[in-house]
Amino acid sequence: MSRPASNTKEYTYQWNAQTYGDDSLPILKISKSSFGSFQWCPKKYQFNYIEQKPQDTTEAMYKGTIAHNAREAFFDEFDISKAENMTHDELTNYCYTLYPLDEMSHVYETMATYEAKRFMDAKEEGTLDSFLPVINEAMIDAKITIRREDYPSIRLERDYVVHLQGIIDRMFQEGEAYIPMELKTGLWKEYKKTMMRKEMAFYKLLFENCPDERIEELGLTRDNDITHWAWYYPLSNHMYVEEAKKSSVTAVLKGIANLIHAYERKMKDKVEKILSSREWTFADLTNMSRLVRDFSEEIYSQLDAKEKLTVVWERVIREEDIPHGERFGGLFQTLVTEQIQLEVASILQEQLLSANVNFGNNKNKEDETNEVSESSVGGESSPKRSADEKKSSKNKK
Repeated sequence: MSRPASNTKEYTYQWNAQTYGDDSLPILKISKSSFGSFQWCPKKYQFNYIEQKPQDTTEAMYKGTIAHNAREAFFDEFDISKAENMTHDELTNYCYTLYPLDEMSHVYETMATYEAKRFMDAKEEGTLDSFLPVINEAMIDAKITIRREDYPSIRLERDYVVHLQGIIDRMFQEGEAYIPMELKTGLWKEYKKTMMRKEMAFYKLLFENCPDERIEELGLTRDNDITHWAWYYPLSNHMYVEEAKKSSVTAVLKGIANLIHAYERKMKDKVEKILSSREWTFADLTNMSRLVRDFSEEIYSQLDAKEKLTVVWERVIREEDIPHGERFGGLFQTLVTEQIQLEVASILQEQLLSANVNFGNNKNKEDETNEVSESSVGGESSPKRSADEKKSSKNKK
């Protein structure tokens, strides 16, 4: 498989949206697999990619890997000049011999029959030069910008640059058009069409945004574009080709924006939960340093060891950051707390700038303190006074 040279320190799944803009820290990594996981189940995404808890290899995953490796080897070893003079039966047998002898032999038999027919059709049409793929299992990296103004309903805090990564199974060329093709070893079901379109749209984004040097390494050209895409389910003998759909590309971009927003909300949800669980006086809210400290300590106590490690995983530690004689446990707690405080301060500032003040004229004397309404910090609004209550209050004056 062809892989580009890359620096993995530039991007990560353990990303912190609150520190975006610091060039010394990595940006968010989004692979085709991680994007699909988030689309399917955000909790699974959290478990597999952020917490990086070990995953069991399922039978489907195991068979998929075997089939992909076998198909990559098939195209690497296929000899057009040798196959050109074969009969259909000889060609089918030749194709089958290029696959390994393992538990997927029944799938290879279907693929060999399919490739033999495709070769014969290409020979008859005089298009054998397009029989082999121009890409055979190649990894592509790209950076794209997700602009806040393009997704008003998601309400991102800012524009973001993110790193995309994916492995294109195969890419064929017909004239001036590129056609990526995805192999799937499961059974085809019609409901999978939306999912497949998003996968192919992800590939289109990769191709259109990857560096020019990578395009040249792969022997491709910017003069051609992905105009169609295809997927192949050999177990169901299902091959489907269609024109690339702009709506699917738009859906993927919106899905990426939603994924970014989930990272934005991670710390916010914890802070807003604390805010909405209490009543706040001006005395509480005007002592910002104490407020940030108290919030940070409470959040720190709620995090498990893995979550704390994630908070500072990408932080660069300088020699001057380490006090002489400091034990690791104390240094670790200090670094985690400092990072939490930075995020909490930013979130509190945002919340308080949009807070509404409720001067409670109808309170008892002992409660005559100016309070910030719960609705302004994430809680439920206090019920509005009725017309009779307002009239009664006015008469008392």
